[in-house]
Amino acid sequence: VEEAESNITVPEDGSIRLGCSILSQSSKDSRFSVSWYVYRLGQEEEDEQECVFSIGHDAVFGNGNCSPTEEPGPNSRLQFERTSSDLYSLTIQKARARDAGNYYCHVEEWLLNPRNAWYRLATNNSGVTIVNVMEQ
Repeated sequence: VEEAESNITVPEDGSIRLGCSILSQSSKDSRFSVSWYVYRLGQEEEDEQECVFSIGHDAVFGNGNCSPTEEPGPNSRLQFERTSSDLYSLTIQKARARDAGNYYCHVEEWLLNPRNAWYRLATNNSGVTIVNVMEQ
């Protein structure tokens, strides 16, 4: 996973685009689960992170240990895209002041074993994207 740190500032009601680029894959048959987490400003302790969005290796949204607080469905502010097998992005629309924080994506690589059971092959976290929201 790309580990570069970045810093973005968006206006209130703007869009926050969070990319997640997977740089290598152990097997051509493996699949990825991708989750985005945020440390809100003033919550730097490990257990204060909040899951923003998750998609499992089985392509099920909200899979795994991630329960996003954002409302699902057509009223959601979240827009997920997978533009290629190794490039994922999450856009948070209509940014609010409380969306400011340090975001990262957590990637797990899964592979099917000979008994047709999925197992986790590897995990990695991206670099942090520091998001600032300018109030208007």
